[in-house]
Amino acid sequence: MSNQAKLTVIPFGPQHPVLPEPVQLQFYVDEEKIVDVLPNIGYVHRGIERAAELNDYRRNLYLCERICGICNIIHGQTYAGMIEKLTDTEIPIRAKYLRTIWAEVARLQSHLLWLGLFGEAVGFESLFMKVWRDRELVLELTEATNGHRIHLGTTVIGGVNKDMDAPLISRYQKDMDKLKKEIDDWANVFRKDKSFLSKTVGMGMLPKKDAVHSGAVGPVIRASGIPQDMRNNGYEAYGELDFKPIVYDSCDV
Repeated sequence: MSNQAKLTVIPFGPQHPVLPEPVQLQFYVDEEKIVDVLPNIGYVHRGIERAAELNDYRRNLYLCERICGICNIIHGQTYAGMIEKLTDTEIPIRAKYLRTIWAEVARLQSHLLWLGLFGEAVGFESLFMKVWRDRELVLELTEATNGHRIHLGTTVIGGVNKDMDAPLISRYQKDMDKLKKEIDDWANVFRKDKSFLSKTVGMGMLPKKDAVHSGAVGPVIRASGIPQDMRNNGYEAYGELDFKPIVYDSCDV
């Protein structure tokens, strides 16, 4: 920006106790207002793409599920779906629905993770504890499915390697009902609490044009008024479900 010479520059990172992963942020500050941030994310390189080139294609499914530890099932399903499309492999209907269920479970625990951390970041520590308490319900369901709390590992090329019996289906239904009630209990803090809204409304503006230009995805781009959601593409069983993305046009935090 043209007036950066008049601003205070504060470097942050790449190593800092508050950062979960190395990243450098250069803040341009006008008194107490941050007017610009320049990120440098080139501090982590795990060589996944190169490792994939050296692997047999079947082994890469395990590798892809470790691109991200939190949303691992999505990467695995994407890779498996690509191989299935290239080889004209048709997966069973039940496997499609199981993949869809487990993808939604993964999204739940991922969203609850960042929601809790966000609550803590703006000074709502008790909200963080409530959100992460309820996230445990989802992690326990994941563990009951395949013995793992985060890395589900249920996707294989051509289908899934696990099924859900009647008791497990019943547990899913019961725990999802309980989770919905718990979320309804604390969600209004995010929506209506004056102190919380004072730290989020009108902050971190990301207009539609900038959201597209910067490659935003997920809740971030939908909060900028763009109804982009990969589930709208109808992969797995999403095409058979009544699904609509939630979109806001406030363009702020």
